[in-house]
Amino acid sequence: MDITRIYIDREFSLGEILELTESSASHLFKALRKRIGDEIELFNGRGYSCNAVILDSLKNNQTAKVTSKPILHKKQGTEINVGMALIKNDPFSLAVQKSAELGVNSLTPLITERTQVRLKNIKENKIDRWNSIARGACEQCGENWVTGIKDPLNLLDWSNNLTSPLKLVLYPKSKKKITEVSIEGPVALAIGPAGDFSEEEILTLEERGFVPVSMGHRILRAETALISALSCIRTMTEEF
Repeated sequence: MDITRIYIDREFSLGEILELTESSASHLFKALRKRIGDEIELFNGRGYSCNAVILDSLKNNQTAKVTSKPILHKKQGTEINVGMALIKNDPFSLAVQKSAELGVNSLTPLITERTQVRLKNIKENKIDRWNSIARGACEQCGENWVTGIKDPLNLLDWSNNLTSPLKLVLYPKSKKKITEVSIEGPVALAIGPAGDFSEEEILTLEERGFVPVSMGHRILRAETALISALSCIRTMTEEF
């Protein structure tokens, strides 16, 4: 039986007693029907994990005792940093979840010409929610490095700060398929909104070293294009 994994935002050591968050405790006891004495796995999203056992409540807070020496897990797979135009909330939340499951290093929400959202209207609690979704996805899939959900940026600000040797932008009009690209190191991937990037934005990205690539003849929703492109990159690098 697979052990239940719980995210905890701190370092930990053998024998230490840690306080669990209210949401984690509720998930363990109400959703998973865990009991005092059950074993769980803790991870901090920065590569470390350990085994722990659930203890009695302490001052109405649930605690767990670390029962194994923390292990640092090396991050595996090609580094992928995604810039994705903001779309409707539910599809974007799905994109966050699948990015975490597919081992994306970072995901930056982008403001583009055709994005119907303004930076000033993006509240901090929404970013917190996206980070929570990423952590939950990593709890489920066994990934010990949580995808970082960055603060939203304008497309040009994001593209100016990239260091990846290979930069790709999904563009349906490109004659080059994503499978025709050679991947030998970290990748930056740009995905546009409904209606896609404008031609001016594509030209600007090309000036910054981006290679426009297509996903074939089908016009995909942004969240579908993201999942497809990430899976394609993982397959091309022989990780799948």
